[in-house]
Amino acid sequence: MAVTIRLVVHDTHHCGLFPQTDWLDTLTRVGFEPDRITLESDEFEVGYYQIFVGRKP
Repeated sequence: MAVTIRLVVHDTHHCGLFPQTDWLDTLTRVGFEPDRITLESDEFEVGYYQIFVGRKP
């Protein structure tokens, strides 16, 4: 039976050090298929959050 290990990294930015396009372009350059997802949450602070997802093809 094969075992697949996946690494999940969480990173939170509060002041937007780089524009969103820079993050998406960088994810693409290093081989990910990037996506941006908007989530509504009340778990931490009520509001909408932009989440970047990078899938390895």
